[in-house]
Amino acid sequence: MKKIASLITCFAILFIISLPSSQPKSFSTTSQFIPNGVPLPGAFIITAGYHDPSYVKIFHKEHTGIDLIPAPPYKNPVILHSTISGIAYHYSEQCSGNAIIIINPQFIVYLGHIASFLVPNQSHVSYGENVATMGESGELGVCITGAHVHYQIYKKVDGKYMIVDPTGYIN
Repeated sequence: MKKIASLITCFAILFIISLPSSQPKSFSTTSQFIPNGVPLPGAFIITAGYHDPSYVKIFHKEHTGIDLIPAPPYKNPVILHSTISGIAYHYSEQCSGNAIIIINPQFIVYLGHIASFLVPNQSHVSYGENVATMGESGELGVCITGAHVHYQIYKKVDGKYMIVDPTGYIN
């Protein structure tokens, strides 16, 4: 988790440094900066909550996001969309497998365990844009138990990005 946090901090610093003096049109409204909803289409089920005590018992570590699946019945592939406007980065690590990290000056959204990327690395994405497909990448049995998306949000507080409960951003 420290590795992910330090990587996200580096991405955030690079993003802020690379922001043009006049922000792109897609960043014209504050509401596009604030995460809104979930990255899944339609109805969904939360299979593991934020700081879920049962997660700690099974995986022996804190759960810093929420795990989501579409409500049945659903068809594969499940397309994930961005819940904020920002710059999308491809990322891969042992536990969360493939992930897409979307960064803007106020928030960072992390979507883990994805099967495939639908946008180029370091591309600008808009709120609602399709960015990835749901999968089960990562260390099976250690960090994942099947296809789902790990949804994590960081909010900028006093100049630092802090993990926050994503359920507060679901409509």
